[in-house]
Amino acid sequence: MTNITEIRGVIFRSQKEAAQWAGVTPSAISTRLSHTGTLERVGLNLSGGQIGNQANAKPLTLGKTTFPSRTIAAQEIGMSRDKLTRALSPRATTAMKERLLLAIMRYEALKTNHQGIRM
Repeated sequence: MTNITEIRGVIFRSQKEAAQWAGVTPSAISTRLSHTGTLERVGLNLSGGQIGNQANAKPLTLGKTTFPSRTIAAQEIGMSRDKLTRALSPRATTAMKERLLLAIMRYEALKTNHQGIRM
């Protein structure tokens, strides 16, 4: 079954095709349609573009850097959010903690180098 879908004046034969064009998942298309009835903002990374309560994001400090959320921290240091969460857990193994520490040190070294400060 195909669903003819229109995003900002562009017509697609299916939600999958529309999702590929917008750079989102097919479920983002169907979710956006069911919640808002429009696809005008899908794939634009605009504030309010995501469904759900974004106010729950809590700042997370790793090393010398404070990130606005755990998700952003994970993206920036190159870990999945799940692995970051497990490494921050009190039950994390030594190996998990060491991988997290290494990722933080790499991130901070790269950030320092990009700011023009020599190490």
